[in-house]
Amino acid sequence: MGTKIIGGESDLFVVADPVDGTTNALHSIDFYATSIAISDKPFLDGVFYGLVMNLVNGEVFEAGRGRGALHNGQPLEVSSETDVASSIVGIDLSGIDKIMLKRVEPIILSCRHLRHFGANALELCQVASGLIEVFIDIRDRIRATDIAAAYLLLREAGGVVLDPTGVELNVPLTPKSRASLIAGNPKICNRILDKFRIASKIY
Repeated sequence: MGTKIIGGESDLFVVADPVDGTTNALHSIDFYATSIAISDKPFLDGVFYGLVMNLVNGEVFEAGRGRGALHNGQPLEVSSETDVASSIVGIDLSGIDKIMLKRVEPIILSCRHLRHFGANALELCQVASGLIEVFIDIRDRIRATDIAAAYLLLREAGGVVLDPTGVELNVPLTPKSRASLIAGNPKICNRILDKFRIASKIY
């Protein structure tokens, strides 16, 4: 993992993640992917092309800025569900401390269907496909390089990718850059954010 400069100055930045879901792959859990993104500036919001390939079954998720998102050539669209209780909610709780657990407790208690599959890029693609309503990772650990391609896919599918303050996520495209995010359709993301904000004021 690192940064490689090829040639002289360029207006293009290529972000590649050979294996997203490394732990899954090492343990023969069939949920991991590879992703590649191309950006016209060194920030997440500059990504104009993204591709995520499921390395288990070969399915391909692809998006171009302003061109929509595709799954094996078929258009993608995020779920329109706005009821958190009825939604499938992906949330990564790995390694969180007691304070953060208290902050996400209202979200956990309001959901009937919690999931986390262990490969962030592929999980965001499931949100873009409408299979999962929302994905949450508020540990400040998710790498920009992990989600660069899936970020564009989700946005082109009609979703949003927000930070915990409700601002559109935009971080540097560097291996060391870390972030938190809430991703899904705008309405359900706002409902999740309301629960998180209330709890954050208490804890």
